[in-house]
Amino acid sequence: MILKYYYPELALTVRVKSESLCLDYTFVPGASVNPLSLQDLCKLSNEKYIDSVRVFIPKTAEAYYIDCFNNEKVSVYGWVELNEFEVAEPYT
Repeated sequence: MILKYYYPELALTVRVKSESLCLDYTFVPGASVNPLSLQDLCKLSNEKYIDSVRVFIPKTAEAYYIDCFNNEKVSVYGWVELNEFEVAEPYT
C-alpha cells in the first residue's frame, strides 16, 4: 500500500523500535530544524535492523491510502504502523 499525505504535514510523535539495536525511542519530529517527513520515516521502517516505526498522525491531517479491494480512499489518523506501507508519497 502507498500512504499519501499532504506535503507540509508531519507526524506529531514518532516511536522507533529495534530489538537488535536495543532501541525503543519516542520523539517529536517537528522539534528540529530539519524535521523528518513521513516519506523519510517510511524509508526508515523498511531498514534491516528496524522492527517498527509508529507515527501519530492527527485526525485533521490529510493522509490516506487507496483500498485495493474496493478502490476507495481510506483516511489515516491516530497511531499508524509504517511497516504496513511500502512507501509514503506527498502531494500538494
